[in-house]
Amino acid sequence: MNILRFKRPTGLIFIIFCFVLLTAITSLQANSHHNGGNQYSWPDSLTIQTFTGIVIVDSTFFHPSYFIDSNGDGTAEYQLMFGPWWYTPDNGAEWPRQDESVTIVGAISSMKTNQGFEQVIVFEINGLKWRESIAVGGHGWNMDRFWEKNGDTLTVTGKVFEDTTYFYPIFFLILT
Repeated sequence: MNILRFKRPTGLIFIIFCFVLLTAITSLQANSHHNGGNQYSWPDSLTIQTFTGIVIVDSTFFHPSYFIDSNGDGTAEYQLMFGPWWYTPDNGAEWPRQDESVTIVGAISSMKTNQGFEQVIVFEINGLKWRESIAVGGHGWNMDRFWEKNGDTLTVTGKVFEDTTYFYPIFFLILT
């Protein structure tokens, strides 16, 4: 009777492969959108708080990550979640700069970032509104697919400009 037998290196490789596969599957499940909730940032369960401190900008990633040192020890306590990199409100509020002293009104999400920091969803910076406190979450910041339940239609005309200087092309619409 022939029984499938592994030589030592083949068996070890198989065990490592199974471990990596199970780890990847678990990680994918853990990082899912949680049934549309985007890591439990439910607007009705967030408590709005005020945070003051010095901004730390980590620009090692494709888009900078923003943190706040709220106790003055030179290390970040929270990661600031401003929304998409392209967003800037029309009221004059600006993205903070490295070592800038800020006052943030926001809410701590119940989930931590990949780096282990608690997330502060920013609603106001230095007295200027950044975004509405009820419009948090993933797609469209409202924890739902923003194109659903939206009867508004907007038609624009213009020329499309494609910027290919980055890894991903960026498209701009120049209105005419």
